[in-house]
Amino acid sequence: MFGLVLIVFGAATLVHLLVVSVPRSRTEMGLLKALGFVRRQVALFVSWQTTTVALVGVIVGLPIGTAVGRLVWRGLGGNIGVLP
Repeated sequence: MFGLVLIVFGAATLVHLLVVSVPRSRTEMGLLKALGFVRRQVALFVSWQTTTVALVGVIVGLPIGTAVGRLVWRGLGGNIGVLP
């Protein structure tokens, strides 16, 4: 149950990062339009950027989360007398 709550909070944090970063990158979008990008190309660029951020977050977060979870469980299990 606790792991599910952590997954939900992690996903919510990632969504918040993506929602906040798009409006802040208006200067980048203006620069892309000045370079000749059309609206569809700018949207494609933003979608690639958000997909990359999400994938890096998952690829880095899962192994680190698993390792930290195992370490914490070993420490906690050893202290309360449960086999880790």
